[in-house]
Amino acid sequence: MSGIEVAGLVLGAFPLTIAALEHYRTTAETLGVFWKIRREYQKWIHGLNICQLAFEQNLEQFLLPLIADEDELQRLISDPGSSEWQNPDLEIRLRQRLPKSYDLYLESIEHIKEVMNDLKSELGINKASFQSNLQEDNVRPSFLPNSQRSRESPLVINYF
Repeated sequence: MSGIEVAGLVLGAFPLTIAALEHYRTTAETLGVFWKIRREYQKWIHGLNICQLAFEQNLEQFLLPLIADEDELQRLISDPGSSEWQNPDLEIRLRQRLPKSYDLYLESIEHIKEVMNDLKSELGINKASFQSNLQEDNVRPSFLPNSQRSRESPLVINYF
């Protein structure tokens, strides 16, 4: 995997992590315990949003001189999984733009990717049970009376 592809992976990790935290918030609200974690939740969401914005702006700053077309740059930023991140020419141009700091820049991006992977692991994002729960529209705790539970999806809250 090329260094510039890692930047695309990091870009894609932010929305997943934020969505996972929002899912945990919904679950905590459903269980009536959100008030216990509200401040921590707000700190994490705020911090992740700031990091995502800083990362995107940093990428734009380095890539804008390499990509003359603003639309192409926005496609790269908005679609981190696109094949455009695999363009070897883009990596060559970035290496030329950052001759002294290219390796350090990629090392920093790799470190951010590792942190995001650790966070995704802590949140259980890659686990099948978590993924299936993200797909459910209606989460109802199993301690509610049967009349209040959805017949289509009896709830078993098992995120891990």
